[in-house]
Amino acid sequence: MAMLRIIVSVSVLLATVLGSRVEPSRSSYIVEGYDIDITEAPYQISLQEIGVHVCGGSIISSTWILTAAHCTIGNEIEDIKVRAGSTYHASGGELISIREIILHPKYDNRTVDYDFSLLQLSWPITIGNNSQVIPLPKKNEPVFENTTCMVSGWGDNRSGMKADTLQAAIVQVYNQKQCNIATNRMICAGYRVRRGVCSGDSGGPLVAKGKLVGVVSWSLGVCGDPKYPDVYGRVAAVRDWIYAIANV
Repeated sequence: MAMLRIIVSVSVLLATVLGSRVEPSRSSYIVEGYDIDITEAPYQISLQEIGVHVCGGSIISSTWILTAAHCTIGNEIEDIKVRAGSTYHASGGELISIREIILHPKYDNRTVDYDFSLLQLSWPITIGNNSQVIPLPKKNEPVFENTTCMVSGWGDNRSGMKADTLQAAIVQVYNQKQCNIATNRMICAGYRVRRGVCSGDSGGPLVAKGKLVGVVSWSLGVCGDPKYPDVYGRVAAVRDWIYAIANV
């Protein structure tokens, strides 16, 4: 029910402001993506609720995961696990329980601002070829217009079915002034053809130049519509908070 409340409240707010159909969601899929092996995005994890993939996330240390707040708000900690080190969300790798869920204290489920959540794992991930820590940007480090990024996840494919194999897509960062729906805690990214995120990879990584610059947050219009950007939480904007909680 927490997911439904988030979708409805954000949709009403942004549809009023923009006059367009809005599809923020608890989980987002890669539109027009391609299969990758986990070794190509070894920082990627699957966030599982009662054994079902619901969101993505990123390994920022052997014991901490960064994901989206709307992926974890209202959840019972015993229902949540992380699968790391596998190309497939439903099998392989390690399945690890969660010790603590910490939402950003300024998270607003009406505007989806500060859409960040830190998950402390019950035991460390085994770091190796399939599971690696992704470096983070410095505090307030900029992500410039037209920066090429990779987004990845296991959400629905073009036919509307959840992807079994990890997917990725290449997108570019929008000019922040043109992306006037975003706050300074957000990055807009998309592509000139139908490509992007929508409903199965929220919380997943947006990576540029080897750093985790964004967290999949919400989408505008039809999934992957080149007329509208996808919106990501800007990791550099919350570096002090991440360091204070996770010492990363």
